Amino acid sequence: MKKWCFLLFLGLNASLLTAQDDLPGSIIKTNPFGLAFGNFNLAYEKVLSESSSVIVKAKYTYKFLGLKVNVAGVGAGYRYYLSHAKKPAPGGFYVNPEIAYNTGSSGDFKYGTFVVGGEIGYQIGSKKGVVFDVGIGPKYTTFFGSFEQLEFNGLDNAAASILLPGITVAVGYAF
Repeated sequence: MKKWCFLLFLGLNASLLTAQDDLPGSIIKTNPFGLAFGNFNLAYEKVLSESSSVIVKAKYTYKFLGLKVNVAGVGAGYRYYLSHAKKPAPGGFYVNPEIAYNTGSSGDFKYGTFVVGGEIGYQIGSKKGVVFDVGIGPKYTTFFGSFEQLEFNGLDNAAASILLPGITVAVGYAF
């Protein structure tokens, strides 16, 4: 009986692995417009199933609104593809809850952010592996750091939180 269960388990795993061979298992992508605004970012998406994937992001910002800054950040998210019945992951409409942490400085001003948010978007890929990804959603951002030189009217100067929009525009390669 144990032998049959083991063989069934192996057979199911082999069929799942074979089904995934036709689909790209990974995507690496970046925002092509980011460098023009002083932001370099890179994202890696790993397909988990026909309906989901995980995404890991890294970014570095060296210029913001004309100011020299030094900001580095990492983030992670889980994507659920709503259109997986018609088009398996990593393509179609998705929802993407995510978190991120950034730390940086500009002169003597040192700060960090913790971000919790989500996006809805659409990702499409070509047969040659080129991927386009667009998304938008709210991001609840908490700032912390040395805010002594800034005045937030009515807010604690040790930390401040705000709801900001998040936009994803990315081009990448699926493999």
